Amino acid sequence: GMEKAACGFVGLNNLGATCYINSLMQQFFMHVDFRHRMLALRDPSDDKDLSLLYQLQSIFGNLQESEKKYYDLRGFCNAYRDDGQPINPGVQMDVDEFFNLLLDKVEKTLKALAPPSPSPSNDEQQQQQDEAALASKSAGSSMDVASEGDSENAMAVTTSPSLGGATAAAAASYKTEDLLRHLFGGNLIYQTISRECQHVSSREECFYTISVAVKGKRSLQESLELYVE
Repeated sequence: GMEKAACGFVGLNNLGATCYINSLMQQFFMHVDFRHRMLALRDPSDDKDLSLLYQLQSIFGNLQESEKKYYDLRGFCNAYRDDGQPINPGVQMDVDEFFNLLLDKVEKTLKALAPPSPSPSNDEQQQQQDEAALASKSAGSSMDVASEGDSENAMAVTTSPSLGGATAAAAASYKTEDLLRHLFGGNLIYQTISRECQHVSSREECFYTISVAVKGKRSLQESLELYVE
């Protein structure tokens, strides 16, 4: 039948080779903070058929509320445009590449929704810094890994506190345009350390994904330690 499965979850129909989209959307849906924040946004678009935000909201809304067995992604595939062309459901795409392209499009959409804000006063800046420091301390999910000894190069990986217990409370305070960075992002810090003096130069880059070796590794922590050797 077409009724929702006994487990209570709604599926996504595979349109041919859209399994990479289906799996990613289900992961997004299961990230409760992201789902709720996206559903709470107001879509100002006149043409909902071409609105990526509206189509994402439709996916999350149907996965959450529908009584049917699955939801059809044709609307999303039509709204997602690459060089003006919709997704071809018969062509497989690398999920990591699609993930980064999708987040780039969503990030631009969120920034367009955000009203211009005035520059904060000194007191507001200090308050924001204090709140950020408190959130970082309470989340307890940041991880810094750097090489030891007299190596010239070191790299630190700092993850977002999105998996910590403070996520729901912290996410509510994020600006709309910063939502993706706070929930899914991290920072890579590349350091060059002089062997002759105390000078250290640093370069920081934001990331949403990193590739780590998993073969022969007992845990993700072990893979990350290899990543920054």
